[in-house]
Amino acid sequence: MFDLSRNIITSSNYSSAPKINDSIANTVKPVLIGREITKSPVLSFFGPRVNSVSNYTEFTPHEYDLYEYSRIIDTEAIVYKAFERKKSLMFKNGYLLTSDSDDNISYIKQRLKEFHYVSGKSFEGFVEELAYNLIMFHNAYVLMYRDLDKSTGESISVGDEEIEPLAALFNMPTESIERKLKDDGSVSRYKQKISYTKYRTFSPKIIRHLTYNKRPGFTMGTPPLEAVKDDIIALRRIEESVETLIYKSLFPIIHVKVGTETHPAATLRDGSSEVSAMSKVLKEIDDSGGVVTSERVEIKSIGAESMALRVESYLEYFKNRVMIGLGVSTTDLGIGDSSGKATGSIISQTLKEAVIDMQRVVARFITEEIFSDLLVESGKYKAKYMIPEEDMVTLSFNSVDHDSQIKIESHWLNLANSKMISQSELRALIGKRPMSDDEMRQVGQWEENTASPSEVENVKANTESSKASAKAAVISARAAKAKTTSTSGSKQNKKSGASNSSKAATKPKNQYSDSEIQDSAPPVNQELGELVLNILDNLDDINMVQELIASNIKSAIDINNIHDNVIVDSISKSKAEYLSTLNVSKLEDAFEYVLDEIIEAHLSTGLIWVIIFKYQWSLKYQTNQ
Repeated sequence: MFDLSRNIITSSNYSSAPKINDSIANTVKPVLIGREITKSPVLSFFGPRVNSVSNYTEFTPHEYDLYEYSRIIDTEAIVYKAFERKKSLMFKNGYLLTSDSDDNISYIKQRLKEFHYVSGKSFEGFVEELAYNLIMFHNAYVLMYRDLDKSTGESISVGDEEIEPLAALFNMPTESIERKLKDDGSVSRYKQKISYTKYRTFSPKIIRHLTYNKRPGFTMGTPPLEAVKDDIIALRRIEESVETLIYKSLFPIIHVKVGTETHPAATLRDGSSEVSAMSKVLKEIDDSGGVVTSERVEIKSIGAESMALRVESYLEYFKNRVMIGLGVSTTDLGIGDSSGKATGSIISQTLKEAVIDMQRVVARFITEEIFSDLLVESGKYKAKYMIPEEDMVTLSFNSVDHDSQIKIESHWLNLANSKMISQSELRALIGKRPMSDDEMRQVGQWEENTASPSEVENVKANTESSKASAKAAVISARAAKAKTTSTSGSKQNKKSGASNSSKAATKPKNQYSDSEIQDSAPPVNQELGELVLNILDNLDDINMVQELIASNIKSAIDINNIHDNVIVDSISKSKAEYLSTLNVSKLEDAFEYVLDEIIEAHLSTGLIWVIIFKYQWSLKYQTNQ
């Protein structure tokens, strides 16, 4: 399917792929930023290996024997199952692409479809192979195949060179890779060696090396089996010894004692001894047969009996060492033991944390090494470092630890409910971009239509309570206003009348007693009462009434001014236009009309906002006695 001699292979002795010049191979270079990358001044433990005869720098195998680890993975059940468990847990809940730019996400998805078409392997399959190599060896190699004719991406100019766009991605067998190293441990050439007569070499500019748990001075990540290799071998030797012990117990030694101390074994008439005769009987006895003897012959089986070596503790010890080194437990492997549910949860949490950390490494590699290259090839950006953070497309794994995720998100939600963080900050914390004004309105309209009857009834009940408080406040406020415009004698009478009227509304008496009924009505809300009076005094000014209603709504249920004013202005204007048409002569009638419109304005605005954010607004106002 591919012309591997184009832009990839620098040399080969494989007949189907002829050698090409290094000048051609060197045309494949990553996107640079117009300057030479600073080389590391730190020396590596594993520098170049020079042949003393030819003075030729040789290819160096890995620091660790990965072929041996491959054999262990294939033959050791605990190791195989542990790695398989980590892989399945890593992809259990899938992954997604995230970005503030929908266009960039669509572009990346289109390019990944092209990779699938060109290589015959889906992006999901590629990521699973990459992750499994990282799990098994803590190292993975990816070949970045570039071909302008097999890609819709644009070529990138770096200096005087044209870099062709990516056309496909291939995972390379990790154990087959050898490197030609420099003093600082960087690679000048890669070689995939299948055998001494079959290999290919590649330029390091089209190979990406992903590592995990890499130590300074090393050229690769420390494999997970390095710490448990000797324990696995010891465990296998013990298991083989147990197998031998089992066979010995199944086929015990038969001991026949002939004669007694007083009458020892004698010689028979034919010249043979009694011992020889019994030996012949044992040899000829059937597997299901038996033998009859006199009191002078004693037959017994000599086996392990109670003197045998107890090997269970040794097996358990080495098995635990292996599983600790692999980061799994018997619970994770599906082996039942005496551990309780709480212990099992703690052990599983350790595996989840290890998998989450490995997900982070894989996601960062794909984002920085693959997606960033694709975005540059789109023509929108000149180099990787020039891509804005909000335009970057990242690969994110969905959480494998739902319990911890629920606890963390509940904590964030509590912060939002306590006004410690804004709604935009809350969405950013849970990995979602802030909602636009149109999205907020759409969500509010949908939630308003699906509000439960209990929510509506609660709002109505709180509304009636607020109306009762406000009515008493208006009566008290009117009385106070009348007091300042009357004579001293009438002032006292009006004060008494206003006080009685207010007391009758807030503290009524029982019809059978003069004692006051305690807590029979909500406390007086002076602020709302004053608002009603101000509106009644300015009914001829629509703009003033609209401003009074809007200001009250914002101060009551939008303290932090985070909502859109369009809804408030629209509702306030509608109410102001209606109130300007009032033609009533009695204070009580006017009060009822104005208060109803204010409460309805709060209700209309509150239902939209409150339901959007799932807050249980009660429309209770601060009380000023």
